[in-house]
Amino acid sequence: MALVISTNTSTKHVTSGGAQDLNERFMRLADHLADVPPNLQTTFTEACRYLGIEQEPLIDILVSSEPALCFTSLYVSKLHLLALAVTLPLRTWTTSIVMGAQRLDSSELQLLFPALGSLAMLSTFDISQNPIGSVGVMILVRLAQRCRLLKQVNIDGVEVVPSVRRKLEMILASR
Repeated sequence: MALVISTNTSTKHVTSGGAQDLNERFMRLADHLADVPPNLQTTFTEACRYLGIEQEPLIDILVSSEPALCFTSLYVSKLHLLALAVTLPLRTWTTSIVMGAQRLDSSELQLLFPALGSLAMLSTFDISQNPIGSVGVMILVRLAQRCRLLKQVNIDGVEVVPSVRRKLEMILASR
């Protein structure tokens, strides 16, 4: 149990917009993938094809047998987040995700929430240095309530009001 905190269109390739636009694209992508067999590589490949984005190098990270996913060495675009949101639930062996400094905001974290919440083995989540704010940390509170094995959440560099921080700390401390 640890909380790390610092106080301080054929292929649908278009530029990403706001939260509503991302949610609409996610719904269209999920509909498109309804008939795709639930296979990690196939689902991610088809999602990337549909969105008109490259699957490399994310595909290599996703199909790895390693239980940890670490995205710190590359930037995950908003459209790649959509592909991750439909693919992560298929990666059932995931115990740790590092998404520090990805410029994720709370709406993008909310988009990932169902996928993250489906990972029963998730014990560590690093979302440090992302501008998710207190709204994003409340999403992490809900994630901690859903994922009973989640013991460490790194929100270093996230501006958050103390009461919201304490909520997350209390849940993690109870484990």
